[in-house]
Amino acid sequence: MTATANRAGGEVAAEARPYFVNAWVDGFFLGGFSIFFFVYLRFGVVFLDQDSGAETATFLGQSAARWAVLAFWVLNWPHFAATSYRLYRSKETVSQYPVTAFGVPIIVGIGAVLALMNPATVAPWFVKLFFIWSPYHFSGQTIGLTVLYARRAGFTVTPLLRWSLTWFVFATCADVQARAELPGTTITFGDVVIPSIGIPTWVSDFTNWAVIALGMVLILAVVDATQRSAGRFPVILVIPALAQLTWFKLAVGTWETRSYIEFVNLFHSIQYLFIAWFMQMKERQVVTGEEGSRSRLVKETAVWGLLIFLIGAFMFRGSARLVSSISPVAFGVSLAVMTAAFQLHHFFVDGVIWKLRNPRIRGALNTSLGELMGGKGR
Repeated sequence: MTATANRAGGEVAAEARPYFVNAWVDGFFLGGFSIFFFVYLRFGVVFLDQDSGAETATFLGQSAARWAVLAFWVLNWPHFAATSYRLYRSKETVSQYPVTAFGVPIIVGIGAVLALMNPATVAPWFVKLFFIWSPYHFSGQTIGLTVLYARRAGFTVTPLLRWSLTWFVFATCADVQARAELPGTTITFGDVVIPSIGIPTWVSDFTNWAVIALGMVLILAVVDATQRSAGRFPVILVIPALAQLTWFKLAVGTWETRSYIEFVNLFHSIQYLFIAWFMQMKERQVVTGEEGSRSRLVKETAVWGLLIFLIGAFMFRGSARLVSSISPVAFGVSLAVMTAAFQLHHFFVDGVIWKLRNPRIRGALNTSLGELMGGKGR
């Protein structure tokens, strides 16, 4: 979900429904859980890994890394599959976005083939492209979610608030990118070693101060917008931006927190799947013409969940196994390249399928759990 929702930021929903479920549940999925998890790892019990000697969290006898891998199967990969499913599920959606549906896979596919054929030269930069794009993509979702909830609550996003939110969010993105590009920094993904560009250290210092300065401007903008709205400000609007600040700044910058970074992609996926599930259920309800009910909701959820789980497993695991089995490319390289390819495609698709100028999307994003279960919702 990207910042394309920003166009509707100042609108007031026809029927204000601030939450899909309620303030606590929505806040939990929008980033509240990730903030709580950071506090737990930062100030809670942290164990010493006996093999590596590094500090790492351990849950129920398993390292955080192992739980993160399991969660990739259950949450991260299905979130990508949900996007592809939304695009390719019908002729209508494919014909609506022909360039994204056909042109983008060809371009990304060519890049993936070149990377697989040149694992030492092309692959590192192909994978690096997805690493650079990921924080930007996260930022777009952060802004999109904030604006979506402002619209649902009937809260007017002033020009100052829109500007400060956008620049603050992307400043955190730039800050984490700058630290990753400092001289001597390398990232290993699968069997692919991704080199840093080697930017001057002052760039990282600048982005650090930019986050602080823009954060102060954002606070002032929130105060201004609240005053213009008769003192009413939905607290949930600050959660996505605060969560991203935690992911990109506190956990890997100001306060280095062991094990947390392994879960950041999963937190992003939780945000996405929470909204995508409501979207899928509402659109399915409209297509079938059936009244909402608890049993129908459980059935549709089970079918959709299993489908995107299987698609995701093939996209990110099966495809890599297939490539390595029919070619001399090592599995670690094919896993890195195929992961990068599917994620790059996801970034393109996600930029078009959530545009609020589409009436059906706009209507579906104003639904609620109560409505899906046969009531009027709130």
